[in-house]
Amino acid sequence: MRLFIFTMILVFPGCMSLTGSHRKPEPQFLPVPAELPRELQKTTLPDYTIEAPDILRIEVARLVPKSPYVLGPGDGLLVQAARPDGTVVLDELLHVELDGTLQFGSPFDDPNGETDEALRVDGPINVSGISVSDARQMIAAHVAKTVADPSVRVSLKEFAAQQAVSGEHLVAPDGTVNLGVYGRVQVAGLTVEQAQERIDEKLSVYLQAPNASVDVYAYNSKYYYIILQGAGLGDRVMQFPVTGNETVLDALSNVEGLSGTSSDEIWISRPGRNCFDGHQLLPVNWGAITQLADTSSNYQILPGDRVFVREDSLVAMDTHLAKVIAPLERIFGVVLLGTNTVSRLQFYKEFGQRGGQGGGF
Repeated sequence: MRLFIFTMILVFPGCMSLTGSHRKPEPQFLPVPAELPRELQKTTLPDYTIEAPDILRIEVARLVPKSPYVLGPGDGLLVQAARPDGTVVLDELLHVELDGTLQFGSPFDDPNGETDEALRVDGPINVSGISVSDARQMIAAHVAKTVADPSVRVSLKEFAAQQAVSGEHLVAPDGTVNLGVYGRVQVAGLTVEQAQERIDEKLSVYLQAPNASVDVYAYNSKYYYIILQGAGLGDRVMQFPVTGNETVLDALSNVEGLSGTSSDEIWISRPGRNCFDGHQLLPVNWGAITQLADTSSNYQILPGDRVFVREDSLVAMDTHLAKVIAPLERIFGVVLLGTNTVSRLQFYKEFGQRGGQGGGF
């Protein structure tokens, strides 16, 4: 049956091809330059270029706001107050509430260990929108209602913008990182050093010599690809991050070698054009790499490389042939089933008629 169907396919008019209806491009290999990095002559990759969706770790060495700093919710003020004899009656870190007030919720400590209700500061004071020096004068006047001629010191210890700067920052699709209240900074296409300078420049508008440090926390934008041609069953494409040290052998070890539908015809397709304005194709001698430890074609993988593994032509032909034959086999199977059914019905009908006439065996 298969031989008959195969013969029908061969003589059937049209442009049917056993290897598929789309012509696959044939690679044109040119001599590979000797200076290309290989297993025993690797090269270091150029300065890393930041792109989305990399994650940057940003730390700021000095978080000192430029003067005059205007207080707002979340800022922390260290308030210290003492009597004229030097007795400390207040030493507490107070945070500006969401409504802009400072809450003096605890009584002043008495040096004898007993609570003196006369030392309690009554009610909150609003410090939102004023400088630290102005806040010190307001707090001093407030404390003076309870303590005669107090010595008051107020210093800014924490400010809310600190949490918005330090930590991990995702590079957004538009190439920026969000620095919270300080706005966004464009970092895509920059090296780490260039991004650090740009972030420093942005923060310097609000902070005194911020001295930001920038590092790449997660390298999410540089990949290479392994493409296993599927012999008519669909190609497999796998993506792996570039670490700067992979070779062809390392890459294929990530997919546990070649599959049953693969041939040993392998090459690297590298983005860009060669010196002849053609495609950059690097042929790989798989047998020499694995059996002879020959490193001449075990190239170093660079960002964007496609390691292409061609399909086995015989497996591909068998797959395409099966795709063409299978529908015809089903059709012939249905026809044969129908023919057999009709023949059996006719046989049972004739046998029944003979039995009714008194015939027998």
